[in-house]
Amino acid sequence: MDQLSLSIEELIFSFYSEGYFEQGMSLKEAYYPDVEDERLGFLFEIACRSLLAKGVLEFRNRQYRYKAEYRHFIQAMNDASHTVKASRFGDEDEEVSTSFHTTQMGVYAHHTLYD
Repeated sequence: MDQLSLSIEELIFSFYSEGYFEQGMSLKEAYYPDVEDERLGFLFEIACRSLLAKGVLEFRNRQYRYKAEYRHFIQAMNDASHTVKASRFGDEDEEVSTSFHTTQMGVYAHHTLYD
C-alpha cells in the first residue's frame, strides 16, 4: 500500500501546485484566515522543501509539481466521488484527522495532524 502523509501546509501547497487553486484557498481560509501573503509564501516554502525531501515533487517548467507517480493522491482529494472524514483527540488534546476518498482508481486516505 502506498502512503503519503501531508501536513495542512503541504496539502494547501499541493492543491496550489497542481492547479486546484479554489481548494487550496478554501483550506487556507479555514486554517489560516489571518495569514498575510508574505507569511503564506514562507509557509509554502517550508511545505515545498518538505515535499521535496519526501521525494514527491519535481521542478518542471519553472514550477514545483508532483511527480507523475504521486499526482493521483492530490487528484483523488480533488475529484473523489465520496469522502469520509474521521477525527479523534489524543492524550494531549491534539486532534488527528483522517479523510478517506473514493475514486474509480480505489480508496485514498490522507492524514491531517494539528494541535
